[in-house]
Amino acid sequence: MKQSRKILIIVIVVIILLLLSIFGYYKINFIGKDKVQNVVVEHMDVAKSDVYFDSIDFELEKGIYEVDAYYQNQEYEFKIDAKKGTVIYTNYKKATEKLPEESKDNSNTGNSSNTEEVTATITLEEAVQKVLQHANLTDKQVTWKEKKQEIDDGISVYEIDFIYQNQEYEYKVRVDTGEIIFYDYDRY
Repeated sequence: MKQSRKILIIVIVVIILLLLSIFGYYKINFIGKDKVQNVVVEHMDVAKSDVYFDSIDFELEKGIYEVDAYYQNQEYEFKIDAKKGTVIYTNYKKATEKLPEESKDNSNTGNSSNTEEVTATITLEEAVQKVLQHANLTDKQVTWKEKKQEIDDGISVYEIDFIYQNQEYEYKVRVDTGEIIFYDYDRY
């Protein structure tokens, strides 16, 4: 009886130590939900009390938080890098970001093009290098699917897609700032 009691105590202590080490790993390597909320409201440039957070889900395999938040009766999605605490995707538009239709010169009635004119601060090749560096890969390691410039939600972006070891990587890089605004990878 005494022997089984000692074994049970040892097993419980080992389990507790294991749980504490896992908890410590997550605390050290990933930001918490409070920090995620702060990142979202800082990005939106609004008061935290004005935003309702519907869900904040941690995706361990992708290393991101997926956030659904409401502001002024509108639902917005955010993907936050769980290590760096940066916004990697959102459908939220700041008041200073204009859609192409809003930024057109109304006196020009001859051209109704639906494209955004942007002065590029980063070339497609520079964006490709930035993406490869972010993924810790080289050009020779990947199989390219797509490298192109397009308009996404009124913003000029480079869409860069490639495959590495049966995983498909998808990136979007702003043409005007060079900022990676979205990335994702899935089993191919």
